[in-house]
Amino acid sequence: MEEFVPQEFKLDLRLEIQSDLEYPIKLSQTADYVDVYQLVQQIMHQQEGLIENLALKVNKSILENFPHIQSCVCRITKWPVLGGPGFVRFEAKDERA
Repeated sequence: MEEFVPQEFKLDLRLEIQSDLEYPIKLSQTADYVDVYQLVQQIMHQQEGLIENLALKVNKSILENFPHIQSCVCRITKWPVLGGPGFVRFEAKDERA
């Protein structure tokens, strides 16, 4: 049933860059968050059966496309399709080797 009913999700990201950078950090040393947002938006508009796969796909794509990001935590929350109390949340963390 869930695959036929549009759903709303909340997505939180925690991105980490190199910790040895000095103030002031330049855009060339981090990620342009407009670009990150657009990438995540593209992924979230693709049909996917599990929020776990969405979170893993977001992390993988961010690390592949933004070389200054060292680690990424993606947390996705969704609510019951037909309403009701509670929610489901999944969190995945990936980092560069």
